[in-house]
Amino acid sequence: NKYIMKKLYILFAFLSVFYMNAQVIVIDPGHGYGSTTSNNPDTRTATEIETSLAVGLKTRTLNQNSCPSLTVQMTRSTNLNGWISVTQRAQMSNNWNADRLLSIHCNAGGGTGTETFYCTYDDSSTATDIAFSKKIQADMVSNGAWNDRRCVEDASFLAYHLGVLRYS
Repeated sequence: NKYIMKKLYILFAFLSVFYMNAQVIVIDPGHGYGSTTSNNPDTRTATEIETSLAVGLKTRTLNQNSCPSLTVQMTRSTNLNGWISVTQRAQMSNNWNADRLLSIHCNAGGGTGTETFYCTYDDSSTATDIAFSKKIQADMVSNGAWNDRRCVEDASFLAYHLGVLRYS
């Protein structure tokens, strides 16, 4: 929907200008790592795979256009990159010395709205990361017009740390 995409552009432009100057940002379009049939270990649908990639690519373009000093890396840029494990994606982020990792997931498993998880395991800038996560969540809810599901530390909600967050 064009309205939602316009709101996403506004949100990411705001985040780029005020939070991400001269930083390395890694965008991880989650789920899609090959075909939706033969090479899909987490059994995601084509919609989940393609939507998270489309949002990731638009986010990259928006950030690069809004903030030339920002370096943006992608863990995948097509649907044909082959399977990339959670550990490999975290390692990619570490190798690029990321200041921020945005892991984008568009899940079809139930529930509606937006939620933001952050991980404070082994984190030296906890307050900054939590504030950044809360800002993303608030802007997604107000600018994206989505239901506010939650903004929480991953382990407090899931009883474990999400691998891509924990290891990056």
